[in-house]
Amino acid sequence: MKCIERSLSINPNLIEAWILKGWGLLKLKKFSEALDCFDKALFIDTDDAEEPIDSKDSEYRDEAEAWAGRGIALRKLGKTGEGVKGLNAGLLAAEKYGDVEPLKLIRKNLEELKAR
Repeated sequence: MKCIERSLSINPNLIEAWILKGWGLLKLKKFSEALDCFDKALFIDTDDAEEPIDSKDSEYRDEAEAWAGRGIALRKLGKTGEGVKGLNAGLLAAEKYGDVEPLKLIRKNLEELKAR
């Protein structure tokens, strides 16, 4: 986490760093702080972001991962309705990219909600 913090202190427009920090905070059960990170990742102007040359593909992946994390954080905070919206937005982004990992995670969370 210290490396991520250092990276963000140098350049706060690193979308992937915000996403990584958010996932780390989710694992630590710091859901509100994680939500803040995912929101920052989603609302960074991509014109200002530091991304690799093939940024169109990474943009979809980042979007899917950030929305998935946001949905999970909201769900853990007891905001199920908002969480479902975030998970659905992540699902759309992951389908655009065809990325299997966020799709699995999002579907698992949506299925858990349906089971309730």
